[in-house]
Amino acid sequence: MSFPKFAGQTYMFLLFQGNQTIKQEGIIPASGDFNLTIPKGLIPYTGMARWLLTNSKDGGGLDMIINAQDFSITCNEPLPNNSNIIYKGPSQTPQLNRLNKEQASILNRYAAMQMAVQSFTPNHAQYKMFQQELNEQQHSYRNFHEKASASGQYDQIFLMITNITRGLGPELTEDPKIKANMIAMYIANDLDWNILYTSGHWSTVIDMWTNAHATVIQQPERFIADFVKIGNQLNNKRMYADWAAQVSRSLSQAGKDMLISAVAPYVTGSGKILNYEDDLAAYTKGNPGTLAPDLYFGKDILKATELSKDDYKKTLLLFYDSECGHCERVLHQIPLLYSNFKDKKVRIVSISEDRDEEVYKSKLQNFLWKDHYHDTGSINSRNYGIGGMPTLVLIDNQGKILLKTASIEEVMIKI
Repeated sequence: MSFPKFAGQTYMFLLFQGNQTIKQEGIIPASGDFNLTIPKGLIPYTGMARWLLTNSKDGGGLDMIINAQDFSITCNEPLPNNSNIIYKGPSQTPQLNRLNKEQASILNRYAAMQMAVQSFTPNHAQYKMFQQELNEQQHSYRNFHEKASASGQYDQIFLMITNITRGLGPELTEDPKIKANMIAMYIANDLDWNILYTSGHWSTVIDMWTNAHATVIQQPERFIADFVKIGNQLNNKRMYADWAAQVSRSLSQAGKDMLISAVAPYVTGSGKILNYEDDLAAYTKGNPGTLAPDLYFGKDILKATELSKDDYKKTLLLFYDSECGHCERVLHQIPLLYSNFKDKKVRIVSISEDRDEEVYKSKLQNFLWKDHYHDTGSINSRNYGIGGMPTLVLIDNQGKILLKTASIEEVMIKI
């Protein structure tokens, strides 16, 4: 690296491994010349890297592709840009910049024609011309995407990945359902997961895939099939574990714990995960069809098999945090529906994970049920594999889990 105009400034050098970011720090010497090196454990490294100035009021830095080979970057100007930054050696970064420029031209023309088509009626003299040009830009983008995807080159696949983070799939469309479907299909069938792992966009892309299934596609059997298909592509055990953990986290936050339960047998049967901790615990704990763990609150122990005693037919566990926005909605809904729960003989046990005792106590006045606990150590959340708040767990009178969800509507259907 040679950046003489930035001598004396501190920097940070970042490399990506799934959700993990490997960080190095340094100071640019008086000469402006310095080396960035890959840690031995990552050699040979092919992937994205990010170099950031950390003590500049204007910020600045570079994203660069590293191809497991040495290369140099030089800039002698105080305001670096793509025209005065010189790359020497095998770096695909200049090619990525050219590809971005080529795609931007297509997208700009598409946006202009989209606006024109929306501004005129089909009877207008120029409408047909605008529609034809719009179709041509869609065709150009589709060809551009197909060529990039088939190339196998890091720069071109990386661009496809950044497109996903912008909501762009293999084809240009304004229909959200078609767009979600195409992006989900591309991720399951065509995405290079090794490139995604070093792209810096690991969690974003996985979250977009799970959210597309959870909120738009809504076909559980297809989600399971895609989950298995992706899992079979991930032979690296660490990568598989990182992927499964991110899927669990994303689904839990979306309130789709039933999907976690649906794919849990494939995860546990993969042989690729040794320790089911943190987000991975959701695949082994608290799943529908299994016996509910006992609840521990200091010296008080609630046996799962005894939760529905005293003529109760079912028990609803509510795990919540008062500062969670979605929790507020559920805490407001349950008192309104309390008479339904009573009529159907459903016992409610609320379990707060509030850090502040006073915040926890301030909510109790709105609770119409008598069983409410403050789980300061989160032991019960861990035992039930709770990945996000709120989580509702419905248990039958034999202590078996019937449902695990974030939706009060799903609970009402089940009871």
